[in-house]
Formats: sequence, C-alpha cells, structure tokens
Amino acid sequence: MLNRLLAVMLVLLASGGASADTIVNAHSVAVIIGNRIYASDQIPAVEYAHRDADAMKRYLVEVLGYRTDNVIDLRDATQSQLESVLGNSRTFQGKLWQFVKAGQSDIVVYFSGHGAPGMKDRKGYLLPTDADPSRPEINGYPIDLLMDNLAKIDAKSRILFIDACFSGATPKGSLVASASAIHIVPKAPVATPGLIALTAGQTDQIASWDEKNHHGLFTEHLLDGLYGRADAMPYGNADGKVTAFEVKAYLDDVMTYAARREHGRIQVASLYAMQDTILVSLPNRSAVERPRLPNDAEPQVAVRGTPSGGNSTTSTAITNERVMRGGRLYDNWYKELAVSRPNDPHPAYPLSGKAPKNSWRCPACHGWDYTGERAVGFQGVVNAKGMSEQEIVRILRSAPHSYPINRISDSDLLDLAAFISHGQIDMSLFIDLQQNIARGRAELGKARYLSECVSCHGEDGKQLPGALPLGMAADYPAALLHKIVFGQPGETNHSFNQGGAAHLLAYIRTLPR
Repeated sequence: MLNRLLAVMLVLLASGGASADTIVNAHSVAVIIGNRIYASDQIPAVEYAHRDADAMKRYLVEVLGYRTDNVIDLRDATQSQLESVLGNSRTFQGKLWQFVKAGQSDIVVYFSGHGAPGMKDRKGYLLPTDADPSRPEINGYPIDLLMDNLAKIDAKSRILFIDACFSGATPKGSLVASASAIHIVPKAPVATPGLIALTAGQTDQIASWDEKNHHGLFTEHLLDGLYGRADAMPYGNADGKVTAFEVKAYLDDVMTYAARREHGRIQVASLYAMQDTILVSLPNRSAVERPRLPNDAEPQVAVRGTPSGGNSTTSTAITNERVMRGGRLYDNWYKELAVSRPNDPHPAYPLSGKAPKNSWRCPACHGWDYTGERAVGFQGVVNAKGMSEQEIVRILRSAPHSYPINRISDSDLLDLAAFISHGQIDMSLFIDLQQNIARGRAELGKARYLSECVSCHGEDGKQLPGALPLGMAADYPAALLHKIVFGQPGETNHSFNQGGAAHLLAYIRTLPR
C-alpha cells in the first residue's frame, strides 16, 4: 500500500538528547551501506539490503533533518570503497572524517549486508561485495576497526547500526563451503567509549529477514523503535525520549519473538554501550506510525472481478501508480481524464449546497479529510478503507453516485477505488484538525520548497498565474496536503511522500498571503 503514515516530527540525534526546538541537523553526517549483490557465486544476495538502506536514509533525511549531501550512500560497496569512507588500519581519516564538523556533528553509520567470522582470529567482519567469504581477515572490514575509527572522530555522538550476522550462516545457507565454518563463534566486539553500537543478533546467530515487510528483521523493528514505539510502556517510560536501552528492550521482545514465530530460530540484538544514551527526542512525546517505502508492506495483490456497468472481467494490481492516480481522480476526475465537466449538478447534491459546479468532484460531498463535507451533510469515505475495489466501483456506478460510463470507464473507477480502499491519508497525524494547521516542521520543509517548488510557485508562492497564493491555500491544509501527496489532476508535477509533504505544508503556511 502506498504511503504508510509518517511521523510528522523532528527527531534529533545527539548524545545528550537535543531539544525538540533545535534547528535541523545541518552538520550531522551519515554513512548508509546496502550490500545486496556480491561478486562471488558462493555468496547469496541479501534480498532487502537496498530497501533497508533506503528506509534508513529516508528516516535520517526526512525525519531527523540530515542534509542529503551529508549522507554518504554506498550500494554494493567494495573493500576499497568501505576503506575510502570509513578509514583503514593505517588511518581513520576517510571520507566520513572529512565530512564531520569537529565537535558539532552527530554520526550515524548503518550497514545492511553480509557479515562473516574470521577463520583464524574469530573476529566479526563486514563483507564487501568483492570479498571471498573464506578469507574475511584479508578482504573483510573488521567490526573492531570500524568501532575504533568511529571513536577517533571528534563528533558529538557516534551511532552504529548493523543488520548482518557474523556466524557465517544466512537465511539462504552458509557463506562458506566448509560446513565447520558456521560453528566458529566470533568474539564479541568490545564496547567503546563515546560510541553506541547495535547489531542484529548475537555473534552465533542468523540475521533473519522479514518477508512480509521486505526488510531485514532487525531493520524493520529498529525503525519502529526509533519512531517511538520503544519509548512506550513496557519498554520505556513514555517520556518522549527513546534511549538505547529502551530500543534494546523493544527488540528483545518484538524482534526476538518475530524471529522465533516466523523462522523458528533465536535472534537477540546485541547492544555495545558504556551507558544508556538518548537516541531520539520526540517533540510530541508519543509514538506514531512510520512511513513505508512504495510496495513495502506486501507484494502486489491481484484484484479480479466484474464491476457493475461493464461486462468484462477486470484484472489489475494494487500499485503505487494506481493509488496515486486514484488520488487525483478523487480530487477532480474530469480534469484528470481531460473530459468535459457534466453540465448539471450532481443529482445527490443538495440545493442548499454552495458549490454546485464542483458537485461531481468527490471532495464536494466527502471532504478533503475524507470524513464528509459538513456543509452538505454527507458522510465521508473513511469507512470504505479496505473495501474491495469491485464493491466500491459498484457503489460509484449505482444511485446516488451514478457515475456515467461514457465519462469515466471501469478501469478509471478501479483506480479511484484503489485510492479509496488503500490510499487515504490519516490527516489527523499531519494536521491539528482543531486548529486547522499542519503538525510538520517548517524548517524541514523550507529546503524542499526552495529546491523543488520555487521554480513554478516562486519564493513567495504567488508565481503561478490564476492560482491561489500558496500562503492562502494553507488555510485549507487537508486539501493542500492531498494535492501535495497525489499531485494536481491533469498535470505533470511533483508529488511527495506524506512525511515530506507535511513539512512542506508547514513551510507553505509561512508564505505571504
């Protein structure tokens, strides 16, 4: 399902737990490594490594406020690339060190890929994509070295997340031809002052995959914890601050249970820390649902049936493209389809209604927040979430909706139904519906507006001829958020995931009217 709900909050990563009012993490630096495809035919692919990396990068940029140019993004990294960025045994001053502003930068290093045990030294190694799994001491990247090099960098905080195991076993089998290799139990790294390290499992365990959500099991639940679930009882104290110990407690319960239930194996995350440390400060002091990558939750689902008004069986799939298009059809279907507007008002629209010309548009009756337009007394479409697309199409064809087949086809209505069933935004997460203002952070939205919106709308939001100034459009935050997420009907334009959209909406409110 497209666009799971995003926490519209500023989360600040700092060793002492920064205030919620702190400016965006302008000096924070991250290294995101997703090693999926390995050169050796002995090494199976890490199916979800790139998706893991995408999700962590999205968290850092859109929620924590890391600058995109301060995120060093490595996919299928070789040994030389890892050493170039993270340093080696001769020097810790790699590209990461170059990016750090002394004493002012927070550091996050994230790795999703394979790990392996040293055959002789029994230490844990990250495997570059050009590695020989039987010789990690020669062409692997030592965990101990990584932790030592990070500790040498003059930074405010250093956090290391590793979704890999070091037993030599994987969900797809052994990395090493010798069967005895997987019985080598690597030595655990030593906790390093000034560094928090959290890994997917104990040294002799397998890092499992979450087949349903298409992530590493560790990454899936780590992100949930960082978005605030780890602060909730019974793992935390619900004080709005997520600590390392709270995340560990959350993983010990939720992730470890999932590994046993889904895979029949034991997987317990390892935390290396000298003391508990605040990882995340939640301005709203409560956990919310995290965003999902497109098609992240489940594979495409076949939807088959015969909608009313047509006599052929329609076969389609719930895809992001269909849900996005359905959102634009909900906004203004005749503009999206480039057909003329029906001349007469919608037959169900009351005579007392104030916008009869727009009465064929869904929001005229069902509202931009999907809960119903109070002025005309209709209920919303929120109760249709999860309803079959065929049933929604049947309702739209039947009275009182009576959508004409000569204006909007069954396939078009199926896309509209895909949005209604799978794509509605929970506006309450992004908008204070009592005050009618966005919950996002204007400072996070400003950079995106200036980079992606200003060319059309201008710096003051008034550049588009005939359009309502954006500063005034912000008086209607639900309508504006819907358009930001799904785009304008009938136009080629940008659309944004819900998290970026909420921050953008908050910034637009600051523009002149």
